[in-house]
Amino acid sequence: MNRRNWTTPGLLAAMTAGHLAMSGLVRSDRSADDVALFLGLFGLTAAAWAVAAVRVVKRPPSFKLVLIGALLLRAGALPAGYDFAAGGFNRLLLYDDDLWRYLWEGHAWSAAVDPLKTPPDALEEYELELADPALHGRLFDDPAWSDVWDHVGYRQFASPYGWTAHAAFVLADRAAPANVWFWKLLLVAFDLGVIALLLRIGRDHLSLGTTAAAIYAWCPTPVKEIAGSGHLDPILVFFLLLSLLGLLEAGRGLGGTAGALAGLVKPTGWVLAPLLFKRQGLLALAPTLAAAALLLLHPPEGMKAYAAHWVFNPLLARFLPEIRWLELAFPLIATAAVALYFFLRDDGTPQAAVDYVLWTLGAFLLTTPMVAPWYFCWLLPFAALRRQVFWLTLSVTVFLSYAHYAGAGNSWWIFAAQLGVPLAAWAVSTRSARSIRAATVMERV
Repeated sequence: MNRRNWTTPGLLAAMTAGHLAMSGLVRSDRSADDVALFLGLFGLTAAAWAVAAVRVVKRPPSFKLVLIGALLLRAGALPAGYDFAAGGFNRLLLYDDDLWRYLWEGHAWSAAVDPLKTPPDALEEYELELADPALHGRLFDDPAWSDVWDHVGYRQFASPYGWTAHAAFVLADRAAPANVWFWKLLLVAFDLGVIALLLRIGRDHLSLGTTAAAIYAWCPTPVKEIAGSGHLDPILVFFLLLSLLGLLEAGRGLGGTAGALAGLVKPTGWVLAPLLFKRQGLLALAPTLAAAALLLLHPPEGMKAYAAHWVFNPLLARFLPEIRWLELAFPLIATAAVALYFFLRDDGTPQAAVDYVLWTLGAFLLTTPMVAPWYFCWLLPFAALRRQVFWLTLSVTVFLSYAHYAGAGNSWWIFAAQLGVPLAAWAVSTRSARSIRAATVMERV
């Protein structure tokens, strides 16, 4: 193997070292030095990924290398948050704690408590022991659950998640109660499923070979957010891509059912529903309509609180006056307008379907008042399928929002860098593409 052939494995080794360094060195103690260390390590890892992404576009790697890289990177991120001295996980896993709510809500079902309606605060251990000893005995039958409950954030709110998410929570609780390792491995399994679907769609429908699978598999965003912090979003993405596959391969039942399950993780998973209806008819939309009815009949109370209160790292929404109905109406109107545009442009091709999802999700993320970094796991696979430089770059620069933990989250320079770097990358890539096309034309002449 010549030196050039070693470049991509070398980049993968550097990225793996970056994730191991984040897992081992970042304390998530909210100090300025620790946040700077985290962002610095992530930035270096993202830079290595950017170089690797350019290489795989020019020369797609073997799927074996894609898979080995994906496994190594996720193995490097899995220990994030683990305190080897104490023999357990800290509350914050690379500055995120949503994982504890997932574990608690899965356990709540086992005690015949509905977490969609009952907030963790209503089940405080010592008060519950006096009020309902039997329920206390079911919920706190193991000391580990006291720690899990203590680690749950925003305990005053019930669950904001849908039924597919809760099925995963219950599965984890039945298989390995209060076990962070098992939950992370379950999510990694879904994430590997995402990579496999990207390979299938990219190879069979877009003539991309392994390019899209490699770009996603090696990107530090899903590695950190899924294997590192344990966010549930690969469940949504897996079913959304499965729905896309059903759409592209005329699998009416598959497309509709998978799309419905995606939306029952978070409602953004229903993004493909209008296109399913347009291309495959009402029957393909029926599962989504049934899922939406289920959500309306038994809604997660926390979803209402999320809509009423949550604001984090707004991008374009930061220019709005602080009027909540306007903050909610703006992304709905903007997203609907973009979705309608791409819906009307749809010509039945795979490219049009991917563009519809990519730009609809992108419009939502640009305009919503709540822009968490892990939300870009929804969009990233579609950006990889279309090799859209702006969205791919934004998927990593959004991590600058973690400066919030050092008191700089609302700074204008954070906002400017998050959008400025992707815009610059898009401009450079567009100019380069035009130069290549011009050179090709000249050669033909």
